[in-house]
Formats: sequence, structure tokens, C-alpha cells
Amino acid sequence: MLLFIHAALLRTILLFFGVLMLWGVVNFLRREPITGSYRGALIIGEVLMIAQFLVGAAMLLGGLQPARLALHILYGFVAILALPGTAAFVRGRDPRWANLMYALICLFLCGIALRALETGRGSAPSTFVSAQPIYCPVVSDAPDWAAVVDCRNATSARTWSGVSVCA
Repeated sequence: MLLFIHAALLRTILLFFGVLMLWGVVNFLRREPITGSYRGALIIGEVLMIAQFLVGAAMLLGGLQPARLALHILYGFVAILALPGTAAFVRGRDPRWANLMYALICLFLCGIALRALETGRGSAPSTFVSAQPIYCPVVSDAPDWAAVVDCRNATSARTWSGVSVCA
């Protein structure tokens, strides 16, 4: 269940920050200052990032571990700190330029979310590798990311992007 919530939050974050990026660019091109609606939407985006981090922490405590744990956690911290850091940076500056800065940081957060997805992927299309063995049938014409391995018995396994999961 947590895996489903984590994946759903990722999709929501990607769509939400994509829209926020476009909204910020439009506000910048119109030479408008940051509106209360845009600021409120940025706060909602931050809440989404914190919720994603908390669900990921619960998954980790529950025994599910991303393929590249340290990098995945680093991306989580960067994602959570990006908006408050931008708010501190733009405070006292030209409000019109703040829209552009927020738009750029929203684009950056979309990239961070995609990179976190890649570091979280195991050998399966699911987001995390379980501490328990996971098996699924392998079809001969399926791409290599469709094969799921038992990391406890494998000496090496590849994800679909060629990153080693089990060592």
C-alpha cells in the first residue's frame, strides 16, 4: 500500500510542479509579482514533497529499500529544501524575477523527482526492491527490466538502465 501511495505521490508531484513551472513562466512574461494563489500552490507543492518523504521513510522502516539508498535519500532532502531555499533567496528582490526563479526551481524539482525515481527503481517496474525475494515470470521477448531477481542470492543484477542493483 505504501508503495502505491509513494508512486501516486510521485506522479502528482511531477504534474503539479510542471504546472507550477508553466504558471511561473506566464507570470514572469506578464511582468506580474508573485500572487497569493501562486504562493499557496508552492506551499501545497512543499507539503506534497514532505508527504512523499514521510511515506518513503515509512517504507524504509518497513523493510523496503530503494536500489541506491544514499542517493535516493539525498534527492529527497534536496527536494524538501529547494523551495524554502528559493524563498530565502528571492526575499527582498524584484518580485517579477521571483516568478522566474520559482519556475526554474519547479523545473529542477521535476528533474529531481525523475532522478529519485531512477535511484529508487529495482530490477522491476515497481519503485523499490524488497528485502524479501520477489519473483515474476520472465517472458522471452520482455525487456530486461521485466525480470525480477532475488537480491539475496544474486551476485549481480541489472536494472533496465544498466545500474547494478545487487552486489
